[in-house]
Amino acid sequence: MKNQLKLTRNSAIGYILILLGLLFISLPLASRTVNDYKAKASEEEFVKEQIQRSSEEVATETENAKEYNEVVKNSDVTVSDPFTAEDYQTKYEKFTKTNVPFAYLSIPKIDKNLPLYLDATLEHLSNGVAHVDGTSIPIGGAGSRSVIAGHRGWWTDTMLLYVDQLQEGDYVYIQRAEETMRYVVRDKEVIGPYDWDKLAPRGDADIITLLTCCLLYTSPSPRDS
Repeated sequence: MKNQLKLTRNSAIGYILILLGLLFISLPLASRTVNDYKAKASEEEFVKEQIQRSSEEVATETENAKEYNEVVKNSDVTVSDPFTAEDYQTKYEKFTKTNVPFAYLSIPKIDKNLPLYLDATLEHLSNGVAHVDGTSIPIGGAGSRSVIAGHRGWWTDTMLLYVDQLQEGDYVYIQRAEETMRYVVRDKEVIGPYDWDKLAPRGDADIITLLTCCLLYTSPSPRDS
């Protein structure tokens, strides 16, 4: 009788451990599912807000971004790796609302739509992707190169986990206001945390670079409007 009781207790403990293991595995999956629904709602809300913006507000924002990009293009601005820099600081003097998405990044190949923030802080990178200060703000334009940082997966979102599945010819979109810019994947490369010279603009090309634990170079095709 005692042996049977001991076996029953051991079995109960075993079942509890199995359930705890299943719970540990399922919680992140459940969180990501819920987050996917929230992300879709957030994107729809972003689109509505962009449509409601006045043309004057959009024009002012665009002009401020152009001024910033000219400073980047014509000066030796230091770029810090947002994943490793402990004293990461930014210089968005004319952009006071950096805690709301500046645009949306869309990658159909891996079914990702992520809010794109200015300022690659830890908070922004936990909620989406972010522009790296010292590179061109992603508004398009000849001779510009915008670096957009994102995690390779997060507790509640896959983020850029599957970015390495992208191949030459795949599309990447950036949507802002009533404009959508389309870029075409060209190549990818792994670089060191201090190899920022490899991210310099390429002539008159309009380029965005997705930065994670690997690098994806993209170059533009005609814009969709």
